[in-house]
Amino acid sequence: MPREGYTQVKVPSGQAWILSPRISDLQKVDMVFFDCDGVLIDVRESYDATTIETVKFLARKLMSIDIPNSLALRRVVLELKRSGGFNNDWDVSYVLLLALYVYLPKEGVAGDAPPTDGEGVVSKALWQRVGERIMYLAGRADSTGLASVERTLIEEGYGEPLDTVKRLLGYPVEDSIVARLFDEIFYGPQLFRQKFKVEPKFYVGRGFIEKETPTVSREVLTRLINHIGKERIGIISGRDRDSAKKTLGELLNSFESRNLLFLMVDPDYGAAGEKSSGPLPSKPDPEILLKAVESLGPFQCCLYVGDSAEDLMMVQRANKILPRFAFAGVYGLVNFKDEACSYFLEGRADMVLPSVNDLPGLLDFLGGWNK
Repeated sequence: MPREGYTQVKVPSGQAWILSPRISDLQKVDMVFFDCDGVLIDVRESYDATTIETVKFLARKLMSIDIPNSLALRRVVLELKRSGGFNNDWDVSYVLLLALYVYLPKEGVAGDAPPTDGEGVVSKALWQRVGERIMYLAGRADSTGLASVERTLIEEGYGEPLDTVKRLLGYPVEDSIVARLFDEIFYGPQLFRQKFKVEPKFYVGRGFIEKETPTVSREVLTRLINHIGKERIGIISGRDRDSAKKTLGELLNSFESRNLLFLMVDPDYGAAGEKSSGPLPSKPDPEILLKAVESLGPFQCCLYVGDSAEDLMMVQRANKILPRFAFAGVYGLVNFKDEACSYFLEGRADMVLPSVNDLPGLLDFLGGWNK
């Protein structure tokens, strides 16, 4: 794991690293914004698991196949998100289904279905080959997201099946079966009905959101507030406000409403809930971060705490416009932690830490955060 240029620090949750040339800038941190998923909330058994369940459900219903756990979909999900273009889990679910539809029939099989034993069970050898091709496809993805995947498939000669599966899934429009099923699984029947004012069509089980747990402690938020003020901390997240409130509960009251920017599901509402003039951009667009800080007055250094490639890219791009941002990458709440940690170190994140709860201690280590 590359550590050149980093100062390693032992913290309660494990090992952390601080980029040595950036220590003087990090000592000036006077504003902090957080991502939610993988930082303030553990989503490994909610959002990530919903993606897998959505893909398995639709593969059974639309393609008559059962996906084995050996296909290692979670690793493919990680590879897609590492590209920086897949902050939206609907997109991840769609790409996995697209890849299955495109690649399975092309393994020398006539017709539109892969060979099975009559009960939807595909051979282990075929799954291995398909898994390798899907990983290759994910590895070709970039920060343009869906466009990069579709471009690769067209270059490989899969333009016709690509058009077919796009019609079949009706994606990327929001009323696509992919988005609808994902939301039903994630929210569960009761919350889905309450949020969208319609009855669920496909899923009647317990919502995966119920498996989420908040990970940030009230003490950590209090220490930050005591040092820089409640008006100088906030959230910029790709999820929606309602689901964040359900999981974080009273912890959300630690933030002023104007500093809460939720980009998903209700994309035409601003940070404080007012109607905005148009759709909000998505990560890694630096405009999100720049707009979040513009009304908060002068600042020396704004630290954004995230867990993904698009978070790091957003900060790096914002710094090219206004060089007053720093990034802390949290690696403890993602699948394949060592790989996530390596990614942040290779990407020259300013801080790399296992838990958001280690942040005040690291700022203590830098000096001036003893409150």
